[in-house]
Amino acid sequence: YGPNTVGGALNFVTPSLEQSVLRQIDLSAGSDGFKKARLKFGEKYNRFGYRVDALHYGTDGFKYLESGADTGFKRDDVNLRLEWDLSQSASLPHALIVKIGYAEEDADETYLGLSEEDFSNEPNLRYPASSLDNFISEHKQIHVIHSLALSDSLSITNKAYVNRFDREWFKFTATFAPAVLGGYAFTDIKNILIAGADSSESSDIYELVSGQRDSLTSNGVPDLADTLFYTNNAREYGSQGYEFRASYLSELASWDREQNIGFRYHHDYIDRDHSVHGFRMLNKVLVGDNRSYDNTSFESVKSDAYALHYRDQITRNDLTLNAGLRVERIEGSVDNYLADTSSDNDQTVYIPGAGLFYQYKPRWGFLFGVNKGFSPKGPKSPSSVDPEESINYEAGFRYTKDETQIDLIAFYSDYSNLLGRCRASDPCDIGSEFNGGDVDVSGLEFNMSSVHSFTENGSLSYYISYTFTETEFQSTFDSNFSQWGSVSKGDELPYIPKNQFFAQASVALPDKLFSLSMKYSDKMRELPGKGSYIDGYHTPHLVLFDLASTFYLSDELSVGLMIENLLDDQKVVSRRPFGARPNMPRTLKINLGYKF
Repeated sequence: YGPNTVGGALNFVTPSLEQSVLRQIDLSAGSDGFKKARLKFGEKYNRFGYRVDALHYGTDGFKYLESGADTGFKRDDVNLRLEWDLSQSASLPHALIVKIGYAEEDADETYLGLSEEDFSNEPNLRYPASSLDNFISEHKQIHVIHSLALSDSLSITNKAYVNRFDREWFKFTATFAPAVLGGYAFTDIKNILIAGADSSESSDIYELVSGQRDSLTSNGVPDLADTLFYTNNAREYGSQGYEFRASYLSELASWDREQNIGFRYHHDYIDRDHSVHGFRMLNKVLVGDNRSYDNTSFESVKSDAYALHYRDQITRNDLTLNAGLRVERIEGSVDNYLADTSSDNDQTVYIPGAGLFYQYKPRWGFLFGVNKGFSPKGPKSPSSVDPEESINYEAGFRYTKDETQIDLIAFYSDYSNLLGRCRASDPCDIGSEFNGGDVDVSGLEFNMSSVHSFTENGSLSYYISYTFTETEFQSTFDSNFSQWGSVSKGDELPYIPKNQFFAQASVALPDKLFSLSMKYSDKMRELPGKGSYIDGYHTPHLVLFDLASTFYLSDELSVGLMIENLLDDQKVVSRRPFGARPNMPRTLKINLGYKF
């Protein structure tokens, strides 16, 4: 599912259709106007079935504006899955699946955070400069999948898909003024909020953003240097493609063999139209300045990708070996309508991988894998920018006994080139990319789960997960990328906690379920560095406890109660791009589930 083969991915799988009639509704309510309603229904008629999954989800938001304006969000999401078993009308077994989805969202969300002092006093406050921030989106998709079994050993799958995602995010950008020769000169709001009122410039901008003073005017005309600027980041995303996959089962000598081959053509695009709007602060209310400004971005970026993969897995007794190769050709182009320029770049990559698993006796299993990591450079990158490449190794064991399973896996990623990409919130050209050179990432992952019965109808289960990660730049360089800046050899990467831990214990009784979970995230650097952490440029460690209970009143009806962030611990979870922002405070949720 490349072309990215590092960083991980979540594969959201649509549930298969139930054999019987499905009718289920879940209703939830909670703190800060939290509400969630989900309806699932479907049925299977012989060889045809359908499933509808509809969701309404929203909250008033746990942050607040002194004006009382909205800070929450609402989302509506509906998905339809249709299945036909066409085997009866054909000589070969085959099936058709159609998935259709639609979603829309309206969120009064902002990147603007707080100064260090204001965060300490009231972490859930939002400044008046963020009162107009609003994100709206619409997502449409359709997937068609056809599977055919040509024999007991050979099967093929064809898939076609179309996705469309449109969004507009009107949001505070910065206090910046048009430069003399065009373009814009950004003020680093994050550093100003960290500095607070330590300098007259910081104090002036801080007071303006926080609404403590009004924008200055000259002869009734808003002062350009005292204007708050916003961008409406309007974008249209689209992707569509076709994929073919075949699987063949056979024997090789005394080995069982499974071969997979596939081809995919994929096209995607993004159209950016980022318009600029100026406002002045007046009695903590934003008032338009009636000026017109040049767009910060007006462009179309497209890519066509052709991918071919082959995977071969052989198994004999307790040993499984697999190896594969993915070849991908990516052709990208950019039409910049502001500069009236066009450019393109092409790249071809070969991505091999191999692994083994050995089941040593019934309880012990050992694994090893080595794969090439790859993340392509974007269509806007010049030839001087290289794609991200690495070699990734993992090795470990799995232990299973009765209801207990333990995994311990060590990993090491040797990056020959790390890639950084400019976002709309960074003071650089959107989509431009930067090389970070050699980087080493290594660590250890531990997982353990177990279930113990303490009565005939009661059980205790627990799950523990721990990840240790070390990172290190292997060279010294200066970068215009705001997330790196000046880097020295041996510096750690930002935004990667060294230690992460999660534990959950649950008690199950015939008509009740109770669980307590704890999540720990270590402090994180917000700039590369080593040794001590710099105040204002790292996030502290965070410990969160969640408590949940479910009561099954009948086979059809259940009631649940959850308290998230039980100890009400709030800390800075990010200062990028514009100041300190908190995690969610203590939140109470009640759920009612009914099957009918």
